[in-house]
Amino acid sequence: MLFGVNVGYSLVGKLSEFWIGETRGVRVENTNVLMVRTREGLFAYQGECPHKGVALCEGRLNGDLLTCSAHGWEFNVANGRGVNPRNAELKKFPLKIEGDEIWIDADEKGKASVGPTLIANAAGHAIASAIAEQNSDVEVLDRGSYLRVEAPSPCRLSRYFLEKHMSKAVDLREELELTMSSFKGRIAIEPSQVVWRSEGGKL
Repeated sequence: MLFGVNVGYSLVGKLSEFWIGETRGVRVENTNVLMVRTREGLFAYQGECPHKGVALCEGRLNGDLLTCSAHGWEFNVANGRGVNPRNAELKKFPLKIEGDEIWIDADEKGKASVGPTLIANAAGHAIASAIAEQNSDVEVLDRGSYLRVEAPSPCRLSRYFLEKHMSKAVDLREELELTMSSFKGRIAIEPSQVVWRSEGGKL
């Protein structure tokens, strides 16, 4: 491994020692992480159920369906989305496999996630693409009817980048009013840029 390739990542085990259909709880950077391997791949999520904080590694895995041992909450481990209830969702952690080594980045210090939730139309995709081009470490989660943009604070969207992706002159406030259904963090809208910051961040 080249020096610096896995900065922020922690080695958690070997893929050859992880069976398909297995769940495992690991501790990474003071964070409890659920690792689960299915025929679709290996995934890393928050270690506790969002309902009552019960360890999800104690749950029952049937294919892609993980059922919490305490109150029966169910999750699709291929994407982290809730099955029952459907509005629940597991936080996903970045994971890399290098050779036989499994690396996970669960260090959330200084990584407050902010950003908009957008209607998944042409304008929503353009806004998400402009944000991804302008900021680093942006994740765009495509949920079918909507897009969730998650980025470290602060997350910026300039009129220049949006006009570049929409190929026309735009009014930032108007485009967001039509396309953004909600957002995480605090928002400041100016004529030339929009900034999302964590709750504690200055606007």
